[in-house]
Amino acid sequence: MRILTKKEAEKLKTMRSGKRSRVRAEIEGMQVGQVMLLGKEEWTRPTQGPNHLVRQIAAALKRKYTCERVIDGSGWVIERLE
Repeated sequence: MRILTKKEAEKLKTMRSGKRSRVRAEIEGMQVGQVMLLGKEEWTRPTQGPNHLVRQIAAALKRKYTCERVIDGSGWVIERLE
């Protein structure tokens, strides 16, 4: 354990404890116009695709996203629109 400086702490990506995944935290932290490629190996929910999560986040935070599958089946492309 060590004490961090303010600059070191600002460089770290953090998320609250609880029922939040790293993927959810990254999607919520996206800026307008940012695009993320989510690989199949990063997605851990076998019964639901990421589009379900993206719709939940969009409704909760009043934002707009698109979530589309990559044609070769390697994952999904998520873009924040507003």
